[in-house]
Amino acid sequence: MLSRSILVLTAAAVLVVAACDNKKPDAPPAAVTPPANPQAAAPAAAPAAAPAAAAKSDAGYVIYTTVLKREASDKPKVDDPSGKGKPQANWLATLYRGERVTVGKEEGDYIQAKTSGEVEGWVKKASLLIAPDVTEATVLEAADAFDRPDLLALNSKKKINPGTLLFVVKNRDQFSEVNATGTATVWVLNGRISTDTNEIAVAKLLAKARSLKDSKKEDAMGLVNLAKSNFASTKLVAVMETELNGPATGEGSADVAAAAAPAGAGGEAKPAVDAKAAEAKPQ
Repeated sequence: MLSRSILVLTAAAVLVVAACDNKKPDAPPAAVTPPANPQAAAPAAAPAAAPAAAAKSDAGYVIYTTVLKREASDKPKVDDPSGKGKPQANWLATLYRGERVTVGKEEGDYIQAKTSGEVEGWVKKASLLIAPDVTEATVLEAADAFDRPDLLALNSKKKINPGTLLFVVKNRDQFSEVNATGTATVWVLNGRISTDTNEIAVAKLLAKARSLKDSKKEDAMGLVNLAKSNFASTKLVAVMETELNGPATGEGSADVAAAAAPAGAGGEAKPAVDAKAAEAKPQ
């Protein structure tokens, strides 16, 4: 009986061992190939590029006829940049009242300026009006000038001539502070000001024609014809034609805007600047 039990246990043990031998082992995990560049597996976010610092650049308006120079100097001639040629005239272009330029750095009495034609040079700082929110305007008829924004501050010795190109720099109640000529400002009633773009265009042509009519009459008349061809419906065309063709209008201290000689930084009337003059001086 005992031997029979031993045989049964032995057979069971053999079956268990056989079953374990027949069980297949689990497959090893697949090998993971590392990336060639460890950084590529989880690239770090690139830092945001810092915005480039914008160069200081503002708009400026020419307020009297002046010269764009090669160098920030009063010298009539300057050395050739290459050092090989002869000295050159320190003149690049003549700029007239109303021209808009882009200004940059300053150097002494001069400021860097770039014209609408991408010509870059130097002009006297006093020849430019650089102010935020400047508005171009004109007057279609003679207008009173005021020393302050008050009806009681009428300046009876000053008048703003028809067609004067104005730069409005400030508004207060029924008045506007305007640059009418040179660097000085006066106040004028808002109702006398026109901001019509075509009238302003003629006012710009008239400002240049006034500066040329004594020294270059033919060029001044060319501007009259240009105004008549392109802005015939404006009121200032008739003003321009009468002034340039007819007898000279009365000029003097009573006029805020002199017809032929725009006032300079000190308000003194001076002869017009020749287009090839080497010196930029207030007029």
